Order: sequence, then structure tokens, then C-alpha cells
Amino acid sequence: MEQLDLWIVDDDYEDAYALKRAVEKQNLPVQLTHFNSGEDFMKMAVEEADTMAPDLVLLDINMPGLNGLKVLQELHMSARSMHIPVVVFTTSDAENDMRMAYSYGANAYVVKPVKIADLEAFAVSLVEFWGRFARLS
Repeated sequence: MEQLDLWIVDDDYEDAYALKRAVEKQNLPVQLTHFNSGEDFMKMAVEEADTMAPDLVLLDINMPGLNGLKVLQELHMSARSMHIPVVVFTTSDAENDMRMAYSYGANAYVVKPVKIADLEAFAVSLVEFWGRFARLS
């Protein structure tokens, strides 16, 4: 399995760090880049899409400023970044958030696991699917 270039967009540093630790503990082939705001991510995703596009984005929707749903909408409106697969990774289990995320082009919607063991299992499954089985452009 080749290395997966994974970008996480989450204003909660602790959540991003927990995912990083889960990836490291499971020794997964992942290059993780963290953006702590929707604005920082969009600047990189749209302006550098031709040269620096990730294989996959994990996107939180509950962020101040440019929230994840708006990021998702803008990302898929741009021809330069619309091909980037996005998994919404959030604490929200609200039906409306899930419907909106899918309507804006999310490839999957995952409620963040609370237990470390579940986060590690998620990380393994994520990398196995997106890094091994999914065909990425």
C-alpha cells in the first residue's frame, strides 16, 4: 500500500492530534497535514490544487469562520478542487448536517469516535479503503 496524503481540517487541535497518534500507533502509511481553519485549507486546496492536492480530506463541520459545510460547498464548486475526496469527520450526528454534507458532495460522513480504540480502528479502515482499494485521481 502506498502512502496516503491525508489532510485534516479541524479547529480542534486535540482531535487532530488524537488522529495523528492513532495513525502512528498503527504504523499506517499516512502523511498527515493539519489545517486549523476552513480558510487556511481553502487557500491551499484551491490555489495549489494542481501541484499539492491531497489524496483525501477529513473535514470537521463545526468550525468558526468558514465552517466545514461551506468549505465542502466551495471545494466542489471549483473545477480545480472538485475531484478531491472528502470524508466529513465531525462530532455532529444531526441528520440535517449529514444530509447537507452529502448534498454538497461529501464522499462519506463519520461521527468522530470517542474511544481511542475506535479511533484507531477508524484510522486503519480509512487507510485500508482509501489507500488500498479506492482509485484516486
